Amino acid sequence: MIRLRQPFSIAVLTLAATAAPAQAPGKDNTEQDRAAREAVRATSFTVPADAPRPPQDKLKKTQTGELKNSPAKKAIKDFEDKVFQLQKPENSIWSYLIVGEGNRVPPPSQRIVDTVASLQASLEAIKATDPSWARLAEYEQHAAFFESVVAAHRAYAEGVAVAKQEAATAAVAAVDGAWNAKRAKDDGMPHAFHSSNASKVVYANRVIGAAETAVDATTSVAADAPLFARAYFSESGWNAMHSSGVDCGETPSSPLRYKVFADVNGENRFDLGALDVDKATFQTATTLDLSRPGSLTAGGALKSEDERTTPFRWLTIVTPALRDGDNTVELEVRAWCTGAREVAGAPLARGSLTVKASKGSRGAVAARGTYAMAPSAHGGAELAGLRGKITRHFEGKGGTVVDFRTVSDWQPVRHPVTGALVARAATAFAVVQKKGTTFCELYSLGLEEPHDGARYGPALNLSQALARPFVCTIR
Repeated sequence: MIRLRQPFSIAVLTLAATAAPAQAPGKDNTEQDRAAREAVRATSFTVPADAPRPPQDKLKKTQTGELKNSPAKKAIKDFEDKVFQLQKPENSIWSYLIVGEGNRVPPPSQRIVDTVASLQASLEAIKATDPSWARLAEYEQHAAFFESVVAAHRAYAEGVAVAKQEAATAAVAAVDGAWNAKRAKDDGMPHAFHSSNASKVVYANRVIGAAETAVDATTSVAADAPLFARAYFSESGWNAMHSSGVDCGETPSSPLRYKVFADVNGENRFDLGALDVDKATFQTATTLDLSRPGSLTAGGALKSEDERTTPFRWLTIVTPALRDGDNTVELEVRAWCTGAREVAGAPLARGSLTVKASKGSRGAVAARGTYAMAPSAHGGAELAGLRGKITRHFEGKGGTVVDFRTVSDWQPVRHPVTGALVARAATAFAVVQKKGTTFCELYSLGLEEPHDGARYGPALNLSQALARPFVCTIR
């Protein structure tokens, strides 16, 4: 006869979820999902030692000769066939016992549940038809046993589901906790003027100090008048990146920076360069001077180290884009660090200004910018001849050559196989002004004169690198 065991009890959960990393790459669904999946995979659930196992002393079917005189033979055969299938070790009713598969076991199938439940119906049919059947007590014991198996299977599957959910929730909480710890203590909004201008760019005709609590702001200015700007943030650049789901890192692998953009008359959007700052400033500062080291319209001599700063970009990009009359210029500041999903980074502040311009005021601002260029490598008639060809090239494109200089001597160009002389090449720079504007561009040029076996030229083959905005005044 089959041996019944003690009632099934759920064992203590053993969670082996791995701890969340000390530095989460960023609070986003990918990181949370990864942590949750790892925790679920590492979750184990111990099958109780007293959990029902497939019986060793299996139910034996009644022989046909014994059944022929019983009026319940159909119900008896039905009951025994179902038990015969259920007690097989390979039946899915025992899946919760499979070693190493514990945290992937589903609840017992509906087919199994229905089969076990139907055992009682078969028993009732036997009792009603042949109440004196000698094996009734044995059948009842088997039916009760398989009911306990289904209950054990279901309890195990439900316990595994709870354990997985708890592990996933704990892992996500660990990721969120590590992520939230990345926020820095910034300067906040220390006074009413800052609070009322949070997320705005404020303009004035004088320098705006970082600690000023009142500013005589302006919303309209002449193109050649002094112009200063300061951006006020509701949170530091570091925390703004954090809010957008980007971790700037314990030791940033590339600069932490503020990017400045200008929109002129809603038609053009320009990149006014970037201001790289140290980690402490990026974490704490909630204001940014956009006009240092002076007025946006002050001009000055461009040098390699400050060519990309906002004041000089205003000079070389914004001013030439102004048209006569009123212009609407909007500056926008964004925070950026490695990992930003958008090239522009997280928005911090923006503000509009009316700029009144004329040909004279645009020219006055352009004249304030200078750039010292090295002497040309060529001179005399040769330089004049090259400049003439370059001038004709850009005139056909609506430009006037403001300055042209070669920066290398001629170098021979030979055929890669025969070594025969085929041309000579040099590099040059040209500053080109768009006709009727104060907008100039600096072109890096590749010059090549073909050799016909006796002499070079007179053709000049030209290749040019991508031009960049430049001041029109050269010295």
